[in-house]
Amino acid sequence: MTRGNSASGNGLGRRRFLGGFFGLGTGATVFGAVPTGPSAGRKARLGANLTPQPMREHERRLARTERMEVLGYPRDWSVVRDGLHPFHPQRIAIMPSGTRLNYGNRCGQQLRKKIDEEIEKYQSSMPGGPAPLPREKLESIYWIMALMTGHYRVPELFEPWVMGLASRETLGSSVLGNHFGLVHQFQRGGDIKVDCTPIDWWLFLFPAGIDWESLDEQPVHALVGHVCRSPFRDTWGESEYPAWCLTGSLMGRLDDWRSISRMGRIDAARHLNEITVRLLDEVKT
Repeated sequence: MTRGNSASGNGLGRRRFLGGFFGLGTGATVFGAVPTGPSAGRKARLGANLTPQPMREHERRLARTERMEVLGYPRDWSVVRDGLHPFHPQRIAIMPSGTRLNYGNRCGQQLRKKIDEEIEKYQSSMPGGPAPLPREKLESIYWIMALMTGHYRVPELFEPWVMGLASRETLGSSVLGNHFGLVHQFQRGGDIKVDCTPIDWWLFLFPAGIDWESLDEQPVHALVGHVCRSPFRDTWGESEYPAWCLTGSLMGRLDDWRSISRMGRIDAARHLNEITVRLLDEVKT
């Protein structure tokens, strides 16, 4: 995917580490053009691929919908044809649980200490005194924001986004039920270049489950997040609030997200996309 911001060599190395650790793709771009100058054999194969193919129901629905701003506009229609929109494997992370989830000081010891102190200060200001987040929840927040800001190459937003989500979750857990929760209301700072203007859909899967403070005290196995081209207060009515409503309906259509968390990135994307697109015109906001 094309990115809108530059990154240093250290940033790219960090992205490769994050990609290897969580199963995120870090190879060639998905939305790039076909290389020029193909061989004769390649030309023949490309010509064969140009034969019109019947549209699948997923593609047909998106071709006629007037609500693409809720899912984002992909730069290449082939991702729709392949059933990989709005959830795309490059924005899906399969994550560990327990001690393997520890983020530690990967952002730097001083920055980790600073953010932890800011979170503790915010929690102490709440009525009733400090209410620390569960360790797995806090560590996963660091990892989630490292993955997101690394993907968009905006390391300067790492701290405000960690603080944004930690502050949001201090106010109350975003778990909706069925081992599922939201990553939302965290986006601060300036505009970014998302993959699918005006909004990207993200999915974080925890096959072994984590403590995300569910009211039913059950582990969470999936978190869905959205990143918009502008901070959420600026995009509330355009796409973010409708996307949250659609996500809530998606959660309600699945009895148990544990099975989703064990599917793998491509299978999970296609399975959820089929349901999400069916729901798109049913959910009115």
